[in-house]
Amino acid sequence: MKYLLKKSDEVRIIAPSYSGKMIPAPVWEMALKRLTGLGFKVSFGKHVKEVDLMESTSIENRLNDLHEAFADKSVKGIICAIGGYNSNFLLDKIDWEILKKYPKFFGGMSDITVLGNAIYTMTGLKTYQMPNFRNFGQKYGFEYTMEYFVKEAMENDEVLVKPSKEWSDDRWTKNQEKRKFVKNKGWWVLNEGRVDGVVVGGNLCSLNLLQGTKYMPDIRNKILFIEDDSMSTAGEFSRNLRSLMQIEGALDVKGFVLGRFQKKTKMLREQLEMIIGDIPELKNKPILANVDFGHTDPKITWVIGGEVLLDIKKINSELVLK
Repeated sequence: MKYLLKKSDEVRIIAPSYSGKMIPAPVWEMALKRLTGLGFKVSFGKHVKEVDLMESTSIENRLNDLHEAFADKSVKGIICAIGGYNSNFLLDKIDWEILKKYPKFFGGMSDITVLGNAIYTMTGLKTYQMPNFRNFGQKYGFEYTMEYFVKEAMENDEVLVKPSKEWSDDRWTKNQEKRKFVKNKGWWVLNEGRVDGVVVGGNLCSLNLLQGTKYMPDIRNKILFIEDDSMSTAGEFSRNLRSLMQIEGALDVKGFVLGRFQKKTKMLREQLEMIIGDIPELKNKPILANVDFGHTDPKITWVIGGEVLLDIKKINSELVLK
């Protein structure tokens, strides 16, 4: 089931990966202002700003915040503070019965891909790939991101996705007054085709951590939304995508939507086309790339377990979140 948020809902911020302490104070304040501006009552996990030598906090404390947020009936939604690298340490100790008993809105991105997909696999709860709390702290260029968050997380209508007019990949948390935005040249049509179906995916290197575990979603007859971060060079992305397409069910994947690559990856369209061409399971699969989600800004919100219509054509492709 997909849970929506509404004004007056209590939203709990937790940090199941990196510590919220990694978020600069002005960014934290702006993020809080944006969420309260939507009418939410914002609360925080007890351990959200604890930090250890690994820039996180103990597995036990992160689990406590997760379980308490789900079990608290007054909390209607959970948004993760920030990404990181270690949310998979929680999986074997999560009390899945608590999550099944008290299902609710859960969202985040990057390393939170691990939890979002695992929760969907283990409980059937549809989870949100969306800005982390940290991302709501952007002072400029956030209008598109906010628009699609509201449409997908707070309204129950189909969402026709359009490319943003401009995008950014700067270190905005360091200096919000010197943002650098680039004109968006639009989506990349890699393979044409029309499909509809259920979506799974997220951050590729995080999703691949679930391979071979009971937490990995079944990718058969799914549409995969995939993105990766600045460390994903063309070579790194190619081997990670090749690995994903070697698991059971890969031949039955319906199609792909790929998020925009960060500048540091130096990924060229021609390189991506070569990578796609070298993976036989992707032959004739509809594939749309350079879409607004992932580690650049702005970004859409979409649902793991949600349904989409993907109609990829040389001109006027359509992406509809149902």
